[in-house]
Parts: sequence; C-alpha cells; structure tokens
Amino acid sequence: MQYLLKFLLLFLVSSLVACGGGGGGGSNNAVTFDPETEGNTSSEPPVIPDPAIAERLTVVVAVIDSMMPEDFDINPAAMPAVQELVANGTYYKESRSVFSAETIPNHVAMMTGVYPDRNGIPTNNFWDKIVQPDNPEDVDLSKPKEMVANTLFTWIDQQCRVGSSPRNADIRTASIMSKKYLYEVFEGDESDDLEDGTVVPNDAGIVNVRPDIHINPAEDENGAPQPGYIDQGSEHRLDSFTGPEAIAALPNADFMFINLGDLDRSAHAAGESARNASRTTADQQIGDIIQALKDAGRWENTVFILVSDHGMDFSDPTASPPGPGDLQFDESLVNNLLNSVSTQPLLDALASEDCGFSPMFAAQNGGSDSIYLTDLNASATEGQRALQAARICLLDRDGDACKTLAGVDVNAVIEQPTACYTAVSGAATGDLSQIEYAWYVNPDLYTSAGNLAGLLATEPEEAKTPASIKSRHENLGDLVLAMKAGSKFSEPGPEGNPIPGNHGHISTIHNIMIVSGGVSFLMPNQEVSGTSDDHMVRDPIQSENVDVAATVAWLLGLNISDNQFPDANKSLPNYGDDFERKGFDGRVLSEAFSITEIPSNCGLLP
Repeated sequence: MQYLLKFLLLFLVSSLVACGGGGGGGSNNAVTFDPETEGNTSSEPPVIPDPAIAERLTVVVAVIDSMMPEDFDINPAAMPAVQELVANGTYYKESRSVFSAETIPNHVAMMTGVYPDRNGIPTNNFWDKIVQPDNPEDVDLSKPKEMVANTLFTWIDQQCRVGSSPRNADIRTASIMSKKYLYEVFEGDESDDLEDGTVVPNDAGIVNVRPDIHINPAEDENGAPQPGYIDQGSEHRLDSFTGPEAIAALPNADFMFINLGDLDRSAHAAGESARNASRTTADQQIGDIIQALKDAGRWENTVFILVSDHGMDFSDPTASPPGPGDLQFDESLVNNLLNSVSTQPLLDALASEDCGFSPMFAAQNGGSDSIYLTDLNASATEGQRALQAARICLLDRDGDACKTLAGVDVNAVIEQPTACYTAVSGAATGDLSQIEYAWYVNPDLYTSAGNLAGLLATEPEEAKTPASIKSRHENLGDLVLAMKAGSKFSEPGPEGNPIPGNHGHISTIHNIMIVSGGVSFLMPNQEVSGTSDDHMVRDPIQSENVDVAATVAWLLGLNISDNQFPDANKSLPNYGDDFERKGFDGRVLSEAFSITEIPSNCGLLP
C-alpha cells in the first residue's frame, strides 16, 4: 500500500512537470448493421492508373484513453483541438465500447473490427491456463497469440503489399502506444514466445504482423529507458513524449494508431480532479499532430478519427484526492479509496473442507470480475455446482439461498449446509449488494457435449450473458460480475485495488467517437444523438469501437471479402441476432461521409 501511494504521488508530479514543459511540440441491444455499409463491402475501390503519381490518403486513429463526453461537453473551451475536430466532422454522442470496458479489449476491438468472442481479447487481466495451469494468477491479456482475428496492420499488409502485383507496396503503418501492454499486444505473433524459448500454442493459425513503425514506450532500440516513461505501477509514457513520437513517425505513415494515456493514468492515480491537467495535455498533443499534418500539406487528404476506449468511474465521488495545486497525498484518503468488493475470500470458503466445492479464482478488472474454475480435471457436475454456489452466495451472501445453497446439489457439500454457510458468511468480501450483474460466460459451459451442458437449463434469464454482450470467450472466465457505478472489485482483498478511478462497469461502456479531418468528403459539424442513454443499448445509427476497423478498411479500399476472415465458414455464436455474423462485426460509419463510393485504393486517391 505504501509503495502504491508513493507511485500515485510520483505520477502526479511527473504529469505536472510534463504539462509545465509545454507538451513537446440487461436489455436486448443487438445491433442491426446495414450490409451495404459494412467494411467488407463488395464494391470495388477506384482504379489508380499510376500509383507513382497518385495522392495518398492519410488515416489517423487517435485514442485519448478513458475520455468521456463530459470531458469536453461541459467546458468546450478547455479542449480546443477536440472542438476543431467536432466542427469539421461527425460527433457520436452515444458511442459505446465493448464489454469489458477495459483498455486492451477495446483497442483490439478497434483494430480487428470484431467483438471479443471472435478476437479472443475480452478483458485486461485474465488467467492464462496454457502458461500456468497449476498457478492461477491474473496477468495482462497482452498476448498476440491469444488474438484470433486479423488486425488492420495485417489486413493492410495482405490486401495491399502481398502478391506479384501489389496494389500499393509502399503503404506504411505505425503504432504509437503510450502503454506498454498495448505495445505488446500489437507486436505480432512472432514476438509471443516465452522467455525460456517455449513456443506458446498458435492461435488457430492467425499470424498477425507488427506495424511498420512500432515504438516501444518503455525502451529504445538499444534497451535504454525511454524518456517520459513511468515504470512500476503505471507502465506508460507521458503524453508530452508520446505525441512528439507520433509526429516524428508521421512522414513515414499512411495509417497511424495512437494511444495517449495520461488522462486514464491520472484518474487511476488520484481520482476525478487530477484529470484537469491531463485533459489539457492530451488536447495539446492532438492539436500538435493536426498542425504537423497541416504543415506537411497532408491535412486536406486526412481522415482523423478521435475515439476513447472506455469511460471512467470514481469509487468514491465524495473523496478529495490531490489536485494539481496540492501534491501532499493525504493518507487518510485510503479509507475512501477502499470502496471495494473482494470475491476471492468467498470463493476460497466455498472450496474449504466445510463446503467442498471445486476451487475458483477471481481476476479483477476494476468494475468487472472474472471467475474461473481452476481444476481443469474437474467433472462437469463439479464445475456446475461450484459456479452455481458462487453466483448464489455472491448475489446474496446472507440470504436463505446461500444458507441452504438452494438449487445446488447438497451432495456437493462435505459437511452440513449450515457449516458451509458459516464459512461463507465469515469471508470478508465487502458490500456484495454493489454487484449489479452475475452472468455465466463461457458458451462451452453449456453448448458442448460432455461439459456443463445443463447449467443454464433451469437458470433465470438474469443469470445468462445478455445477447448484447458479445464477449463470451474462455479468456473472460466462467462467471463474470459487473459492479454498480461508484464501487469496484479488488482481489484478492481490499489492498489489491486501492485506486479511486476504475472502469469495466456497465456505465463506463459510454465513450467518445469523432470522425473528422480535412478531406472534402467529410460531413462537417454533425452531431449524431441516439434515442437511449442505456449503456447496454446502442442504436444502429450510433458508433461502437468495433466500427473503427470497418471504417478504416472502407477508407483505404482494402476490399476484404467475407471468406478471407480467419473464422470464415466456422460456427459463430449468433445470440439471437437477425443478421449473420461474418466479415466485420462493426460497420462503416457512413453517415460521417458525403460519398458512398470507396474513396481510395489501398490509400491511393484517384
């Protein structure tokens, strides 16, 4: 705890120094997509007779990590560069991230254009059963070989540069990530072997390539620490260094993916008030990148997509964390920061001799919790009993259902149910009433023969993952919990997550999306507002992070057919949707453009 508090103070001081330096230059929400506007459109890109003299389209996707509409709607003057993008483009007021509303899955969703159940990256932290099957531990899901979908970097390489007659052999990609784990997940499959030389089993034959320019935020090419990088506790590079790195790479990039992480890290460190300075820094970097494109004469051929990966929730809105003018961290705030629920003690109690259920492990992701059955040799019956017992007692530890473990075969209990309940009720788990949802996750648990096929047969609808949550993948666990706004998960105990700013909650699914730039075919000063403010609902006209890849693919004229997708012709979960899941799950954000024809051929303009 003492170490973490020191880090939080270090981050605030570092952020202020960087700013002072001037910046360096539950309802059915199935989304209906119009096949005519999907990224895998069959329309041919324009013919480019002479690529040597054709003008080039520049596409920039910039992520201000954890940015919310409130960050610039309340005080537009505070972020002038963002306001310039709004004035020149389309602003989606009710944009949505994918569940879980975490950094890694949403950056991967942007770059693959498919939901986590198809790309394999549903959250930030998970239990890696392949690498450590006998040692349950939560680790970053920043492993390229866990990704089972192509990234835009791979699509651009395959569609534009491969073959005897490449359409644009000179198209170049860049990835400038402020966070180390984002750098890692986009490194490409060749980099994902273990340090001891052991090769991790391949991810269904997917071989993603790394971007042509891929800057490690932690170390330079000689292994020396990068300036502006904060190591332990943050593992990210300050925006005032990341922005200039992007500008330096721009002359050699046609498609660039940027992450600016200060807004997110400052809120994690010290709550809502600490975001003010980071808003200014992030906006300045966006403005500097736009100006660099203008200075190079490229702005009139640029589409600039500004997006966030998720929103942010503050575990105690009444807390007063240190702001820019108060660098003395008040340790009395620690109590305010521990507004948390820890599920691991209850799971351990269920696995004790008094109860005898199969052991389980909880990996926390702030506003969500992933629970895994850890005995990989347990029978389907044992697994089903354990998950049912966990869900019953987590939702109402003190209720009659937990006392009697109603619905769970009592033969699973070694001692009497009363002894088991005594063990469970004594487990310090916090205020369980703050758990908003508890859903069975993994479709293999109830669709494949020989496992937990009967798990959901008698379960209520609220126990089943909603059709709209297309993240049901084994990496997300067997039971997923979502916390109410204002609280958080902390595993294995309260000390595991003392930070005031978190995401992963349903409320933090709300993010931002602005499609803008300098090209003539953009719709200017357009605001798209939905009909629902339910964070689990997205109207068809609204945007979602999976729409980024489909839109970029259309802009660049990649012309990807459905059968080229790695999971083509495979059985995909459909969740009751009225459209076939093929190609991109996302759609082209066509309302942001005044044209319907594909504007370029692998980035070459007519």
